[in-house]
Amino acid sequence: MRGDAEHRHDVIPARSRVFAGVPDAVEASPPALPVPPVFVLVLAGLTTGVAVLGLVSISVGSVSIGLAEVWGIVGRHLGLPGAAGDAVMDQIVWTVRLPRTLLAILVGAGLGVAGTVIQAVVRNPLGDPQLIGVTPGAGFGAVLVIVRRRRTRTPLRRRRR
Repeated sequence: MRGDAEHRHDVIPARSRVFAGVPDAVEASPPALPVPPVFVLVLAGLTTGVAVLGLVSISVGSVSIGLAEVWGIVGRHLGLPGAAGDAVMDQIVWTVRLPRTLLAILVGAGLGVAGTVIQAVVRNPLGDPQLIGVTPGAGFGAVLVIVRRRRTRTPLRRRRR
């Protein structure tokens, strides 16, 4: 009888003996990695830096607008209480500078994500768009547009008459 128990024990793989009764989903999930406090501090610092530089970029331009006034205009549009300001400054901040700044932040974040995805796909921290053919493809597309435009002689923009 002892030989049968040993034989049965040898037939069951070691992994099955360790994870007996554990569902496959739990077995396959990797352990959670702790987030180091330095990472949290760096992330908070970078986020604060983007916010401050965004406010500065909104205030700087051909018409100089103070940071307090920018903050007041944005706050009023978000529903925070505040005194009514100059309508021209409100128009400049809310319809021109704020969308431009938010779009710049989103485009920068998108390019960062795209670069990270390329590096993850090719499993190379030095991976760039040329490695998988994005740059030559973009050049080919630009050449096609230029050649097609010359052949048809149509302007890219319509002229107003």
